[in-house]
Amino acid sequence: MFSLAIRGVFSRPLVLGDVIAFLAWMVGAFLFMPLWLFIRGKTSERTLTVSPEGISTDIGSLEGQVPWSKVKLVEKTGRDVLIVGAAGNAFFIPSRVFQGPEQQTQFIAQIDSWRNAERR
Repeated sequence: MFSLAIRGVFSRPLVLGDVIAFLAWMVGAFLFMPLWLFIRGKTSERTLTVSPEGISTDIGSLEGQVPWSKVKLVEKTGRDVLIVGAAGNAFFIPSRVFQGPEQQTQFIAQIDSWRNAERR
């Protein structure tokens, strides 16, 4: 696509209409992105539940499940726990949900044991 665009750009001289079209597209994209995030953003409270079967999540009326076989990474990152799915989705679990670092470590160990059990 990039190659075709470059050939098209250099196949004729640049005119004022091209610059105006480019600026219009840039302004449109700049305005569209925040608007799209505002429309599609999930502002409801998220509930995350972990079990031997995987992760269940609820956001308002939306529900989703991620089995442990679809989880690529579970790791402590500074203060949070990061869970990354194979599809690229990720969950950050803040340290404030744990009573202390020991509980956070136990949480990660429990998830690791469930993931290992599923691989067998």
